[in-house]
Amino acid sequence: MKNNRPAGSIATTLAALILLVAMATAAAVEVRIDLFRPGEKRVRIAVPHFVSRSPYTKDNLGRQVAEIVAYDLDFSGYFQVLDSAQYPPDFLMLDPKPRRINFPRWRQVKARDLVHGLYTTRNGNVDIECRLFDVPEGRQIIGKAYRGERNLVRRIAHRFADEIVLAHTGRLGIAHTKIAFTSTSTGAKEIFVCDYDGENMRQLTRDRNIALSPNWSPDSTRISYTSYKDGNPDLYIMTADGSSSAMVSGVHGLNTAACWSPNGDTLALTLSKDGNAEIYIKEINSGRIRRLTHGRAIDTAPSFSPDGSHLAFVSDRSGSPQIWVMGLDGRNLRRISYQGGRSFTPDWSPLGDKIAYVVDVPGEGMQIFVMDADGSNPKQLTREPGWNQEPTWSPNGTHIVFGSTRAGRSNIYTMRADDSEKPRRVTFLGGENGLPAWSN
Repeated sequence: MKNNRPAGSIATTLAALILLVAMATAAAVEVRIDLFRPGEKRVRIAVPHFVSRSPYTKDNLGRQVAEIVAYDLDFSGYFQVLDSAQYPPDFLMLDPKPRRINFPRWRQVKARDLVHGLYTTRNGNVDIECRLFDVPEGRQIIGKAYRGERNLVRRIAHRFADEIVLAHTGRLGIAHTKIAFTSTSTGAKEIFVCDYDGENMRQLTRDRNIALSPNWSPDSTRISYTSYKDGNPDLYIMTADGSSSAMVSGVHGLNTAACWSPNGDTLALTLSKDGNAEIYIKEINSGRIRRLTHGRAIDTAPSFSPDGSHLAFVSDRSGSPQIWVMGLDGRNLRRISYQGGRSFTPDWSPLGDKIAYVVDVPGEGMQIFVMDADGSNPKQLTREPGWNQEPTWSPNGTHIVFGSTRAGRSNIYTMRADDSEKPRRVTFLGGENGLPAWSN
């Protein structure tokens, strides 16, 4: 039911947001962080409040933008954001003219990078100039200018934070991404979506029934999901804003656990139209289907490998639910989970090297694990009692989103895939929140 998508892509459909110019920037940016090396030393970065070009501005926009950028960089796991108490002793605010930055003062507090931001507001719109400087070398690394409506400030800040991560790692950050999930906060189980940090929470479906298993298309413009609104668990695809939806599979029985192929042309899904839960491939445009699994076992929860050549899935053909892998022709079946408990919901890393999944650990409950794609080197990531379920990778492969009952009711959390930091809670709605899926 998970989406495997090309790492590093970014949605460019920021309504009314315009990237005005790419200001003077170094021709080649040194990649200074190994994105996937555990324990890589964080870059010390200062993100002072952005400064208004008008001395008469009385809003807090400069503080808001800086705080969003700082959160995004801290979340990435590769930056140590300096507290304002660590700034140079006599620092009050940024000089509006970047050429007057006093780099020696910032070197004294061992800042490696410095964010410099200016903004102007007029008639409900905002212009923001964002720059990133290498403090030791006293040179500009990034320069971007954005214009948009005032309500797009968060998107602008996320966009620039992602550019900073890209400059350091060679891979785009994930601050622009969204998380779709199910919630019972309205009394029914509906599909919701929010920014990766939990902001901009919105309800997408209004079926007033049960909606399950949201999953993003590779370009993040569509979401597949299963709905019981007509009595049968039918599969739908809706636009990412929830404005329209259409049934794509409505055969009698299960139409669920859909996963998009990397090219977005087909879906792997579970159907029970022949009396047993089996995995099929469905072509979205033609509607043609092809059955992959055969037998009395329950086969479900398929996840494409990033190259589209294999599927990981759950099967109880060995006696209990476990993680299996097969080719797209249904052959070369092999079991890869052997952790001593039932295993569920695999999700293939966008890099193709690992699979996240859930193990019912005796005495500990449902716990998130990660293993190499061949089943070797399994590692337990969560240990909190209760249910920790439905792991899905971030598009750059550094984080995992999952549902957990660690605080009582189920809510959505994110964590580093290397288990180097405490998970962060994303949802604070009422009801039960689960089945998350991470966009590109």
